[in-house]
Amino acid sequence: LHVGAAAHGDVESTDDAVVVPAGGNERRSGVVVQDDDDDDDDPHRGHRVEPDDFRAAAAARGAGAVLYEDDESFAFRNIKPYAPLAALVIPKRYKVQDPDGLELADLAVLEKMRDVALTVASREMPEAFAADDFRLCFHRPPFSSVPHLHLHLLAPASQVPLWTRFVFSAPTPWAIDVDDVIADLRSRQRGGDEVTTTTTTTSTKEPS
Repeated sequence: LHVGAAAHGDVESTDDAVVVPAGGNERRSGVVVQDDDDDDDDPHRGHRVEPDDFRAAAAARGAGAVLYEDDESFAFRNIKPYAPLAALVIPKRYKVQDPDGLELADLAVLEKMRDVALTVASREMPEAFAADDFRLCFHRPPFSSVPHLHLHLLAPASQVPLWTRFVFSAPTPWAIDVDDVIADLRSRQRGGDEVTTTTTTTSTKEPS
């Protein structure tokens, strides 16, 4: 874990992003990322990510660090230059960094994160985007230093150093593509729809 100088004393700066530590300063100057996880066993419960903290840390790295923001999502340049375009996309509602543990209710959040990443890639690296020369992936726990769900965008992927390609290679035990996560959830969603349809059909049949 790399800990560097952050924009505020109550914020840790890691190799991926910044988080507000549990028990840290209660300053709340912006929109707080809301806790959407009631799991008391979550080892990161109590950590909160604040968009203003991300924004401040990004701004401290220079103009252009903030790449996208709306009411639901925030995208900014990674502090680590893994690629000419190395960015992170986060939801403003707190989600644990566990792409394999996401539920059907999280599908819309994932699709929005992917759409934001694609928007940023097409604008910032249009040639790489047109050539499908980019990567969108999550790191799986415990191979992530930030507990809040964040999507990596790397472009052009062909210019990523060899070791970094290994770190971001997916599917592997340490990383997974966003499209694979979305496909899995959609498959589970279709399976649930099929079960519901079958149950309904069976229950409405006339007795023989």
